[in-house]
Parts: sequence; structure tokens; C-alpha cells
Amino acid sequence: MERKSIKLKYLFKFGKGLSITKENLSETGIPCVSYGQVHSKYGVILDMSKHVLPFVSESYLDTSSQALIKKGDFVFADTSEDKGGSGNFTCLVSDSSIFAGYHTVIARPVSKDVFYKYFAYLFDSQNFRAQIQQAVSGIKVFTISQGTLKNTIASFPNIDAQIVIANYLDRKTTQIDSIIADKEKLIELLKEKRQAIISEAVTRGLDPSVPMKDSGVDWIGQIPEHWEVKPLFTVAFENKAKNSGNQCVNLLSLSYGKIVKKDIDTNFGLLPESFETYQIVEGGYTILRLTDLQNDKRSLRSGFVREKGIITSAYVGLIPSDEVDGLFLSDLLHAYDLMKIFYSLGNGVRQSMNYKDLKRLPILLPPKSEQKQISNYLRNKTAEIDDLISTTEQQVSLFKEYRQSIISEAVTGKIKVADSEIVATVEQPKAKTNGANIHFKRRVLAARILDKLCAEPTLGHVKLEKLLFLSEYCAQLDLHTEYARHAAGPYNPQVLRSIDAQLPKAKWFGYNKNNHGSKYSKLEKSLEYVPYFESNFSQEQSDCIDRILGLLRTLDTEHCEIIATLYGAWNDFLIEGQTPGDDQIVDEVLTHWSEEKKRIDRARWLKALEWMRKNHMIPCGYGSKTKRRDS
Repeated sequence: MERKSIKLKYLFKFGKGLSITKENLSETGIPCVSYGQVHSKYGVILDMSKHVLPFVSESYLDTSSQALIKKGDFVFADTSEDKGGSGNFTCLVSDSSIFAGYHTVIARPVSKDVFYKYFAYLFDSQNFRAQIQQAVSGIKVFTISQGTLKNTIASFPNIDAQIVIANYLDRKTTQIDSIIADKEKLIELLKEKRQAIISEAVTRGLDPSVPMKDSGVDWIGQIPEHWEVKPLFTVAFENKAKNSGNQCVNLLSLSYGKIVKKDIDTNFGLLPESFETYQIVEGGYTILRLTDLQNDKRSLRSGFVREKGIITSAYVGLIPSDEVDGLFLSDLLHAYDLMKIFYSLGNGVRQSMNYKDLKRLPILLPPKSEQKQISNYLRNKTAEIDDLISTTEQQVSLFKEYRQSIISEAVTGKIKVADSEIVATVEQPKAKTNGANIHFKRRVLAARILDKLCAEPTLGHVKLEKLLFLSEYCAQLDLHTEYARHAAGPYNPQVLRSIDAQLPKAKWFGYNKNNHGSKYSKLEKSLEYVPYFESNFSQEQSDCIDRILGLLRTLDTEHCEIIATLYGAWNDFLIEGQTPGDDQIVDEVLTHWSEEKKRIDRARWLKALEWMRKNHMIPCGYGSKTKRRDS
């Protein structure tokens, strides 16, 4: 398809937003979008039916009408604190007139060759943004001038193709955005669950049947009857050990509720010349950052120290007494942090606190053995949730990368337009008619199986093949795989060889074969398959696959072989229009599958059929018949 490459100055008229400051904003008037909203709020699309903006006075209609934008206009932020944000913009897609505000550049289409929705995707593509990021100037703040934008080159097809591609990307990005939103909601729910588990354990204990009593503290309420409540100064002392003579160089920092190492060399220029005023901390201490309580009500402010090091003396360091387990104390204070207790205790202009302000903070004290039990319980429970959060966050990141790659491939011509169809010229797992894509989808399915089960000692080469067969046929996946009747059950050696070769190349999963058998392992990009899996298989298919994997997770290879063989033989009867009995299915296996099947007792085959019915693993005549090896 023919494409044009033209500088933006021939396609757009450029202007400047209002020369105002935050002080000029008001609660009524004309909506106004400034660089802050462009960078952090609405992304590339601004829809006034969904988004709320600040206002400016209607008097600007008389004095600055050139800063009004309408549907199809673009507003670029003219400054960015990081190079990656250079080129951030928003496009007005609703029938509204609003002002472009401070630190913005307006780009209004003046060419009939421009369809604004397509250009919104084009401007958001990696190739286009790279041009801007190479041209911006600045050190701490990166500036984008009108000249920079005017001389940036846009490559695009004809207007009809732009409309088709934009509509295609609308559908794809809506689908991906919905998945991302669901996963981000899951992350928030997991964080809430984590918080609830911690708060419940350190304030109520682990035994729900114990008698309770009033703690005497309004914001704590009932506690176990055998617990005590003591002021902080009786169970934890202020750390006063200073790093005189820079005797310790292990620099620590409080980050997202954890004490982490900080690299002195890579933070050059951001750290003091001397660390003599820093406090020396030991493993078992708790650190509290109780500064700027008035302005920052989101940060996590407590952390548990696990190694000797130094940390700023602006933080409160607590040394646990013999009466309290250090980890339990840290967990309790972390719960207080999550409950936002410290904000109600602060004082002063900056609302900061020190040890003296905290000394009468009520501390809940179970017996020390119970403290350790609670802390151990929390380590295990929160680790499980943290793993789920981390995995889901990685998936969100991958979906965002996947979204960006689809946009870039579409607007740069790797997706061609023919009439009203989108035809992929690169490997696109969604296209069902492309043979290469069928192979890719099989690899995605294999990745799903390995992601769930590769840590299981029972998973090897043969079991993977059986799981591929059962997943495809039970979930009715459109993969068109032909399976032959081999000694170990339904088998397609070409498919398995392709999977074994391609998964390591993608750095998803590795495959190793030795004298002890075959083994799969996760590689550095093992979660990269997730967006492809979720965009190619329906939720119903995904649930079916995961159910099968759950049922067969711990079964050894021979059990999986028996189930897959019975399923294949049973399914073949149904394809032929027959409804076989159990004896007929087993006879087919023992007589017409492979001589090797006779090594397994008939009773085991019949028992396996009972198991399949009990677990609703019943074929429906989907797919192709298994081929006899002599056919």
C-alpha cells in the first residue's frame, strides 16, 4: 500500500495554549487542558463526556480565542521532566470547545489527508515518539518547541486506510484496556486483602475462638483477653547510634515499605558528602519515616531492618526490647501505617513526629511465643499475595507493551488494509486463517501449560503432549492439530518438536533432556505469552484449560496417557455418530490403538473412565479423528 511521508508543518496548523498559571484556574467557566492533564490524567484521548477538567474564565473567549480547540485537535505538552514523556499529547474526540492551557502546543489538522483518530495512534507509536525524543532539548526539563513538531515526519496511508486502521485499533485497544483494567482492579483487591490479613492478625490474633476484651483504644477496639496494651517507650527504645567517622558504608533506604540497599555510586549528586549524621541500624530494628505527614498520605512509612547499615537520622529508628519480637513490632506498626494512624498523631507545620511524640503510642502485646507465631503466619500469607500481585503487575506491563506493539505495527504499515479487512503481514496470533498463526497459538497454549505446571516433578515431554491434546479437544480450540495413535497415546511429533524449538528462542521456557528424562524451566520472558493467550482464547476456553491442568497437575505420565487415550478413542466414536459403552471404548484401545496398551490392566482403563465422568472430562465429538499408525 502506498504511503506518504510528510513533515507535520504541511499537515497541521500550530499554535500556543493560554499564557496562564494555576492561579488563573477557576471552578466555573470554560474547560481547560494543560500539560499536567496531558502527562498524567487522560492519555491520548480527551472525551468531555467522560473526563472532567478545571476551568478558566469566559473572558478568555474575548482575549485568547486562538487557544480554543475543537474536535480533532491535538494538544502536546511542551515540557517534560523525563525524556520518555516527551511527545505526550491528547486529542479531543468530543464535540466540545475547550481551551488549551499553560505549557501546551496546539496542532490542528489542515490537510484532507489527516484522519485525526489515525494520527492519534500514529503520534502514540514508538517510531514517531522516537523522532521527538531525539530532537528535544534540556537537562532537568525537556522542552518541545513548535519547530520540533513542525519538522517531525509522519508516514501514513490514504484517508480510507487510515479510517479502517483506526477503527481496528479502537477495537483492539478497547479489548486490551478492558483486560488491563480488570487486572489493575485485581491488584487493588489483593492489596486490600493483604492489608486486612495483617491488621486482623496483629490486632485479633490467629484464633477466632479466644475470649475478647476492650483494648481501651478507640481505633483498635476488641483484642484477645490475654493480650496486654503498653506504651511504645516500654517495649521499644530510640536508636541513637550515629555513624561517627563514617564507620559504616552500607547505605539503606526506606522504599515502598521495605528497607533496601542504596547504591552510593549511582546516586552521586543526590546524597550528602558525609554520612556521619546518619544513624547505624541493626537487623531487627524498625524504621519509621514520619516527616511531611501533611502533604504525603499515600507513602508507606514503616520498614523492617534485616541487615546492619546506615539510614538518614530524619527517620525514627526503634530498637525492640526483650519483651517484644522485632518482626511482630514491625508488623504491628505496619498495620498502624496502613490504618493511617500516624497522620492523626502528627504536629507542627510539616506534621512530622519524632520518638518523643510516639512514646505513648499503644502497642498490643501477645505472649512472645504468640508474637512469633503471628509473624511467621504473616510471612507465609503475605508472600503468597505478594507473588500474585507481582505476577499480575508483570502481566499488566506486558499487556501495555502488547498494546503499544499493535499500535506501532498498524500505523507503520506492518498491517495492510484491504477493503474493510485487516490483514496481518507479521505473525499475529489472532488470525485464524494463517497457518503460521496456528503454530504460534499452539506455542502460546504450551506456554500456558508450562507456566502452570513446569515446577511439578511429574511434567515431562510425554505429559505435555497429552495436556496439549486434552486442552485443545476439551476446550474446543481452533488449532486443527492431527493426532496419531502412538504407544503413549495421541501424539503429533512435528508439533512437539516445533514447540521445543520455538519456546527457548522466545525466551519463554527452556527444554532440557538428559538420562533422567526431559524437563522444562521458566526463562526470563516466561510471562510474555500472557497477552497472546488472553487475546486468542476466550474466558470460557481459558477456564476449561485451567480446570484440566488442575485435575491432571499431580498425575504421573502414565495416568495422563490413559486419560488422553480413552478421550481420543471415545471422541472418535462420537465423530462417527456412535455412542459407545465403556467396554466398547476399552476394547477399541486394547485392540486398535497399540500393542503397548495391553500392558495396562483392563480394570485400570475402566476405572479411568469412571474418573473422567466424575470430573466431567467427557468428549463431544470435536476435532479430527486420531489416525491409526498403519493408515
